[in-house]
Amino acid sequence: MRSPEECAIRVDGARAAHWPGMGRRRGGLALILALLLAGGPGCAHYRVNVPLAVAQPQVAPGHRLAEERDDDLLLVLAFSGGGLRSAALAYGVLEVLRDVPIERQGRTESLLDQVDMISAVSSGSFVAAYYGLFGGRIFDEFEARFLKADLQNRLARSVLAPPNWFRLLSDTYDRVDLAAEYIDRNLFEGLTFADLAERSRTATLINATDLVTGERFEFTQAQFDLICSDLDAFPVARAVAASSAFPFLLSPVRLRNYAGRCDYRPPEWLVDAEDESPDAPRRHAEALRSYLDAGARPYIHLLDGGISDNLGLRSVLDALAPRHSLWAAPRGSALRSARDVAVIVVNGGAAVEPGLSRDERSPGLRDTFRAVTSAQVNRYNDATMDLARRSLEAWLAEAAVARLRGGGEPMSARLHLVSVNLDELPRSAERDALRALPTNFSLEARDVDRVREAAHALLHGSPEFARLTAALQDPRGQEETAK
Repeated sequence: MRSPEECAIRVDGARAAHWPGMGRRRGGLALILALLLAGGPGCAHYRVNVPLAVAQPQVAPGHRLAEERDDDLLLVLAFSGGGLRSAALAYGVLEVLRDVPIERQGRTESLLDQVDMISAVSSGSFVAAYYGLFGGRIFDEFEARFLKADLQNRLARSVLAPPNWFRLLSDTYDRVDLAAEYIDRNLFEGLTFADLAERSRTATLINATDLVTGERFEFTQAQFDLICSDLDAFPVARAVAASSAFPFLLSPVRLRNYAGRCDYRPPEWLVDAEDESPDAPRRHAEALRSYLDAGARPYIHLLDGGISDNLGLRSVLDALAPRHSLWAAPRGSALRSARDVAVIVVNGGAAVEPGLSRDERSPGLRDTFRAVTSAQVNRYNDATMDLARRSLEAWLAEAAVARLRGGGEPMSARLHLVSVNLDELPRSAERDALRALPTNFSLEARDVDRVREAAHALLHGSPEFARLTAALQDPRGQEETAK
């Protein structure tokens, strides 16, 4: 197995084969052949994550929100997986938020300007990352560059291109690496997480799934500290590729584990988590601790974030109240100072095909696989939404107690948990047609527009969203009902 450095030397040697004595045409052919051979089996290599020299205490997303927020609205978006259908639904939600004016501190802004955090998985990560990197540019170019660009067929043509045949024969380069390079060139312009942190005031959480543990893997420096790696140097495109690497269609994204080389000391809550009774926090802590042994886990393989949490909500809950307890946050929680807490969940997941019940024939393997996975994901989504509502209500009640103890206002924040889901459209042929759209990365332009319009209708028709906008237009108008 050759390292990236050895491959570079081999390519340089191939360029030297273009000797001056040959004619221009024959020399060009020789150069092309030499480069193909230089990039042949065993030479192509994935982009390796950079080691971290010394780990510094990192501020978790929830703590960062608590320190940086300057108003009484906490607004969080969660974007699910579900192919272009889900991405178009998320994009439509951003359009609505952009067009809702809000008076804040004597100036008029859009509701989109108030978003504090976006947590995304799978195809939703494309929308979240693009907005995080380019802001309002998303409304000028994202449709043409992604939603209506037929990414699926373009990637297929890239795989079939002869120069890539040799690269894909390497055991250190695979389809997901080719996809990451493509979206890096055509969408994310080579930008890294350092660029994302510099350009965006919105905390952007991109989530993948660890193939070995089955637990979510967040692209945050706090997560990268565990493996002594520098997130700032990591391309956003590779994180998005990992988050959307659906099993069998794409291979996992690989990370090197440098644990033990950066003087990292795990936080106390991670060490003590094994004593907690809830199964979910304990399993997640065990997964995190497994990264600390680079000898046992020298490489980490990441797949679609929808496998561990198709709504991206679990990361939101951990960010708002680490360790599932408001009192465990050492620097407080963003929930404590908020008057209105809004979480908008965009769920573009797959629906079970209703036509299966009208056909006597036994469903094929493809239909059976889609039905089984859809049923499991939908059931897990329902449980996650229920957990989110119960957890947020409990934490806001604790925040009200904290305010009283601190001499603050005796008022509990208003919770607005808004769901944007195609299942919530009125029953109609259009609803069934939208729910039946494939969950891949190729949709007709008119279908993209139909999904966007459905997002507008769902958000404008949501009673919870209406209560949110009314509360923001008259922040104290509903104070009596919130006491």
